[in-house]
Amino acid sequence: RVLQEGEVTPVGADRPNKVDVRVIAATNVNLEAAVKNGKFREDLFYRLNMLPIDLLPLRERRDDITPLALHFVDEWNADEKNKDSDTKKELRSAVIPLLYNYEWPGNIRELRNTIRRMLNQIDGLYVEVADVPQIIRDGSSEAKAAVPSLGQIKGQRKEEDSRAIKRALELGGTLTAAAKMLGIAKSTLHDRIKALGIVV
Repeated sequence: RVLQEGEVTPVGADRPNKVDVRVIAATNVNLEAAVKNGKFREDLFYRLNMLPIDLLPLRERRDDITPLALHFVDEWNADEKNKDSDTKKELRSAVIPLLYNYEWPGNIRELRNTIRRMLNQIDGLYVEVADVPQIIRDGSSEAKAAVPSLGQIKGQRKEEDSRAIKRALELGGTLTAAAKMLGIAKSTLHDRIKALGIVV
């Protein structure tokens, strides 16, 4: 009744009260499949499914990683116990590519926790490459090694060019991210995709 009629009857009351709320529900389960399998109530699904929003995992929207990381640094610096302007901490620019190339299986929560952990553990004012967790450095190295740079793919055969671009698109998730990983302009990547007949 809360979802359907916008009202609730308190315990002991003899009439319902109107409620003015907005319900936001999140899940990592395919609810349509769960309804078909009898694991989720169909009537509840259709009451909740008014405005569905599909949010891609962080690895498929890598352009969000840098602004999110900087936001979490600002968030940490704004915390009451960290507000002294003399102790504001920052990320070295060399740290950003490592964050960008990591897969982030834990999505935004993992990124936020990683940023806060690094800021809490450093003695100085800057997070250096050495302060980045080894698993992220290793994952970033593997991602970069898997994608040839522009210099590497210039003289290769079409099949190898195509394979390199497809790999970059798979890892980056977007044209912008793939272009950065390949070290070429987005327009150049677009032209090459078109010339090679790659379906995006």
